Amino acid sequence: MILFLYEAISYYYIKSVNSVRRIIMAEVNQSVKANAEKAKGLPASVQFAIVTVLPNIVNGAFWGFTDTDDVLEYADALKADKNIQARRIGAGKDCLIEVNPDYLTKAVALVDASLMTANDVNNMCKGRAEAQASFEKMLYVKGEKGGYEGYVGCYCINDTNAINYKGVMYPSFRLTAQEVLILCQKWGYMIEIGGSFVTPNEAIKSPKFFSSLIMSPTKTGVFVKIKSTFTVEQIKALKEKYGIKPSRAKK
Repeated sequence: MILFLYEAISYYYIKSVNSVRRIIMAEVNQSVKANAEKAKGLPASVQFAIVTVLPNIVNGAFWGFTDTDDVLEYADALKADKNIQARRIGAGKDCLIEVNPDYLTKAVALVDASLMTANDVNNMCKGRAEAQASFEKMLYVKGEKGGYEGYVGCYCINDTNAINYKGVMYPSFRLTAQEVLILCQKWGYMIEIGGSFVTPNEAIKSPKFFSSLIMSPTKTGVFVKIKSTFTVEQIKALKEKYGIKPSRAKK
């Protein structure tokens, strides 16, 4: 585990700097080794979370992906830690690891406070808010155009806005399932589980929800299938209710 922590922290250092050319590798390696030693004192569940999630934090994602073998190795530690959720995605061995943002921030600070500054956290929060706004806009724009039935990506771990699935590029967002479901409920979309569409409120309560999600081939996000149910008139009424300006007609 310490070896993996070393690699994760190394990756974060390299990915988070503005210019790789400015890195003096000898100093970085020395710092990373010292931080890996500090990490030895963290609970096993936290070490596992850092290894899985740390490389994705720079993109505002407090989650990551692994497989059931890794999860089983730390099963007892994870069960005892309410701040870390491990869920199987689909019918295979893919697993989603989702960590409470505040919890992870504090854990990383114990290793090295410079790894995640207040400015970093603010930028991540800003990015997540922008992702929510972008997803919500997609929902009502699609609704105004007569509706949408298809996949959307969530739990994205990179800075792309689309993920390929079976040769088709689908919109993807750095959002959790809960955030997706809340907005789908707001704009009249249903969620597919086991071949049938249910309301978002029913979906979040279903034990089959996460197993119905589809891991992207690149393992950079998961797909959920949604279907709009509101009429164009209902969408327009909601936009007026929420103070969203009417879409401009194209000339």
